[in-house]
Amino acid sequence: MNDDQNDSASPGEQGWPVGRPSNRISDISTEYSQIINVLSEPLPLPRSSDGTQLGKQILAARQQQLAERQRFIERYQKAVMAFLKTKMGDAQASEAVWDLFVEKCMAGKLGGYDPSRSFRTYLKTVLRNTCYEYLRKKPQSMAKLDSMADAIPDTNDSEADEAFDRTLVQSLFNAALSAVRTIDVLQYVCLKLNAEALSAGVSPPSTNELAKVLSLESGRTISRDNAKQIKSRASKQFSKQLIDEVAKLICSDDLGEVEATLGEMGILKYCKNALQKRRAES
Repeated sequence: MNDDQNDSASPGEQGWPVGRPSNRISDISTEYSQIINVLSEPLPLPRSSDGTQLGKQILAARQQQLAERQRFIERYQKAVMAFLKTKMGDAQASEAVWDLFVEKCMAGKLGGYDPSRSFRTYLKTVLRNTCYEYLRKKPQSMAKLDSMADAIPDTNDSEADEAFDRTLVQSLFNAALSAVRTIDVLQYVCLKLNAEALSAGVSPPSTNELAKVLSLESGRTISRDNAKQIKSRASKQFSKQLIDEVAKLICSDDLGEVEATLGEMGILKYCKNALQKRRAES
């Protein structure tokens, strides 16, 4: 997927288009308002009675809304695909359900979100329903099945949920790591080494080992104490960037909403101090 795709491409042909409007459709203050403003019914097309200038403004606003909607889908794409592949158990069927899901989003059919629960919970419900919708449209595949549950056993719901959550968290972590890399390469190296050690189930490098790696990376001598400082700064920078990535995900800078989302995803422990500091600064 890239930003040069034609805006006229239909969902499922080239993925879906990603526009580049100069401004957001609105100042979105909460996750709920994002759903209402971005994913509800699309803005109307200009009427013949509208003047030329008004017609241009309406078209620009509509394109801005659709482009915002496309970026919204992109934020959840990897997690959605992880859910669908686990739920459907078939790559081709997962791609087909993805196309249906994108069409729903672009047509403004996700406006029924209830703010009393998290959007991610609502999204998983939409995905389940879209899986069943896909099967209903393929009666030949259902002919030998006694029930819809035979097609997609509900027993794999928990696995699909976990795949969604795990992939979404990993996407946020990767985005935060990439952001750190643009700020300070040595801090990024510290975080990467630590992540690789955890993934391999081994202890992270000692301060002395870290100092040697950072010295090679930077081309200058990094002392043990300096390496320790860089590692500490890396951890703090990662927390700051993770907060920013979650804020982007829910389109809200409200620290209460960001904290609630971090807690819901089970990653609040990485950001408690950074959140406290940001509250004190605001």
